[in-house]
Amino acid sequence: MSTIATSYPITALPFTAVRIDDAFWSPRIETNRRVTVPYDFQKCEETGRIANFAKAAGQQPGAHGGIFFNDSDVFKVIEGAAYALMLHPDPNLDAYLDKLIALIAAAGAGRLSLHRTHHRRAQRDAGRTARRPRGVDALVQPAHQP
Repeated sequence: MSTIATSYPITALPFTAVRIDDAFWSPRIETNRRVTVPYDFQKCEETGRIANFAKAAGQQPGAHGGIFFNDSDVFKVIEGAAYALMLHPDPNLDAYLDKLIALIAAAGAGRLSLHRTHHRRAQRDAGRTARRPRGVDALVQPAHQP
């Protein structure tokens, strides 16, 4: 062990072991849980980001809509919701996340690149390897073989 490691008086804690109870941060954390996270999911629904997973799962007709990174926006909101749930249990949010995670699993997001647009481009460009960007092969490889 290095001298720095043994002489450093601070030990890292998981964020769930820390409680913030003050006039500045506490109301903002609560607003995030009660307002921001539900609002973000509402916007993901309104803009078709969540519908893209239903389309990929064959539960809804149509093609992927929006910008190719729309899927990752949903994952970011899920992450924020998970952090909020770790700090304050919320049965409604928990149930919503369970339903959304099941939809993502049905869409097969774990089997291929999260950005299915990259996969389609790679398939389209398979015969034009000279124009294919470096790294695309690694991006679209299946995570496992069925």
